[in-house]
Amino acid sequence: MAPAQQAASIESRTSWVVAIAAVIILSVSSGAPIIVVVALRQIATDMGEVRAIPALASSLAYLGAGAGGVLMGWLAGRIGTRVVAITGGAMVCGGLLLAAGGAPWQLLLGYGLLVGFFGNGALFPPLMTYVSLWFDRRRGTALALVSSGQYIAGALWPALFEAAVATHGWQRTMLGFGLFVAVITMPLAALVLRPPPPPCRPRAAPVAGRCPAGGPWACRPTSPWRRWPSPPSSAACRWRCRRRIWWPSAATSASWPRAGR
Repeated sequence: MAPAQQAASIESRTSWVVAIAAVIILSVSSGAPIIVVVALRQIATDMGEVRAIPALASSLAYLGAGAGGVLMGWLAGRIGTRVVAITGGAMVCGGLLLAAGGAPWQLLLGYGLLVGFFGNGALFPPLMTYVSLWFDRRRGTALALVSSGQYIAGALWPALFEAAVATHGWQRTMLGFGLFVAVITMPLAALVLRPPPPPCRPRAAPVAGRCPAGGPWACRPTSPWRRWPSPPSSAACRWRCRRRIWWPSAATSASWPRAGR
């Protein structure tokens, strides 16, 4: 009879904290392109009744986010999601501050390059990939939760932006929301987005004279700076695992620093 599989999972409370933090970041940052849509009439009036400029700025924000996601996703895999997300929050803030200047080129450059390419492009795709590394059982639920951040922004911000634009004008609304994005997204990314846990493999129940499936270190640490677990107690299992794991890795593990040194 095949040994019963003991499911080893990487999911924890921290996984859901990370997912909720990603939802908050995306809910806030995704509100930046909505300002142009809500204040399109006021922006067009200030720019000589040319509605094509704010409409183009909104389109460039979404096109830039899609194009920037390819580059920022690759960059997040090299330097880490935390740095990329902090940079993305800063770029969204900088883009709104630049667009609030009032000139057409400031609006297009601020939304297309900063808010879109370097801003939301550095947040949505990297955070989706990053959150998936914290889950193995409920990954689909977590990704659906994270992707809902954009829809939360679409339901939450338009009414607030309409009232703010009517009271303070579209330029002050952009300035205030840009600072709000920086205050929320950057500290949250710095505090919550830690390195994800190493993936776990299924661990089989021990059988007399037989090694567990995947060896005794089915979920062994991948970092050489951590101490390896103790060898199994069974003599037959110890010999098999020594032949499979210890000798092939002796050449590389001999030069690794031990945790107790």
